Amino acid sequence: MQLTLTEAERDLLIEILRSRMGELREEIYHTTVSGYRDMLKAKEATLLGLLAILDAESAPTADDHTSGA
Repeated sequence: MQLTLTEAERDLLIEILRSRMGELREEIYHTTVSGYRDMLKAKEATLLGLLAILDAESAPTADDHTSGA
C-alpha cells in the first residue's frame, strides 16, 4: 500500500506517533504480565518502523543540497 501525504499531514502523523510512543513506553514500564509486555514491545517496534519511514521521507535528498552554480 502506498500513502501520499502533504507535508503538514506527515508532520502531524509524526507528532501523533511520537506521542503514542511515549504513552506506550510508559505502559511497557508499568506492565507486569510478560505476554502483554511482549505484545506492547511488538507495537513499539512497529511504531519505530513507521517513524523511521516517515523521517526518511522528510529527510532532505542530495538533490536538495545541490546549488545551481
